[in-house]
Amino acid sequence: MNTTTSRQNLTAKSAKGLRWVEQGMKAGYQNERCFGVVNEAGQWLTFDGVKPIVWDRKAIAVEVATTLTEGPGYSWIASVPE
Repeated sequence: MNTTTSRQNLTAKSAKGLRWVEQGMKAGYQNERCFGVVNEAGQWLTFDGVKPIVWDRKAIAVEVATTLTEGPGYSWIASVPE
């Protein structure tokens, strides 16, 4: 179940199956209890520009999606195919 904020079009989403490239190798989440924030383009919130940030409680991801405002210090990255 996803939770979307209408103001920013950000969604708290399960990170199960999310993949990214870190130090030249694919990494990913298999735990269905990890949640991240996705923008309307399907990109995941990251603070280091490499690894998507996730939380072990959906409520935290929902709160971030609800309260996040544009600004420096974070960016968005796409999940890579398996």
